[in-house]
Amino acid sequence: MTNRSAAFLSLTAVLFSAFATCIGCVSKIEVRTDPVESYRVLIEAESRVYHLKVFCLGGTNSSGSAVDLGSGLVATAKHITEGREDCIYSLLATDGRSYDAVFLVDDEDADLAILKADTHLPAIKYVVPERYMVVWAVGYPRQLGSPDQVLTVSSGVVMGPVQDGEIRISAPIYFGSSGGAVFDDRGRLIGISVALYASMPLGSAAPIPYQATTYAVPSTRVRELLWSMRVRRLSIL
Repeated sequence: MTNRSAAFLSLTAVLFSAFATCIGCVSKIEVRTDPVESYRVLIEAESRVYHLKVFCLGGTNSSGSAVDLGSGLVATAKHITEGREDCIYSLLATDGRSYDAVFLVDDEDADLAILKADTHLPAIKYVVPERYMVVWAVGYPRQLGSPDQVLTVSSGVVMGPVQDGEIRISAPIYFGSSGGAVFDDRGRLIGISVALYASMPLGSAAPIPYQATTYAVPSTRVRELLWSMRVRRLSIL
């Protein structure tokens, strides 16, 4: 069975998982019920998420995920890049596309960085995160027992308003998926996943926590950073 066939067969479970996460707020959730349309949106959204590898001088390498924002701009977590311009950044998509990228800028107050690559996707659509929104967390984790990187999708809801510059979602991410995307069920960007709070030790052999909260930099912060880049560029000109 192909990965996409498996994704299609499990889509109903994904939607029910998000739905069940918030039983007490059913009336406040607008859930997309057409599985074919949801599958199309998910496939389109996942094409924007890359496995990111970072190779730096001195052997300090790292990896994570990254999200194509359009016009060659790619967002990821700052703790993956560490703000280093002397590193080689490599992006690999699930369909085999690969790109080299360079570091552009990071956010002084948020775990967010922007890379530049020769990609040609149109501009991503954004949505302001609201409590109880259904979400998909998409990323490339580490150590899932496979020599190949596997794109993973988990579902949940936004658990509350923005606090301390981050949003909390109930969709757990696998360890190593930082820098990946949090989409709503229409493929719009809600945020960039940056951290995981788990109810089990990080050294556990289990591939995913039993209970977890994912923290993400909200889409509003991503747009603010992009706007500051444009203002800075205009001031230089």
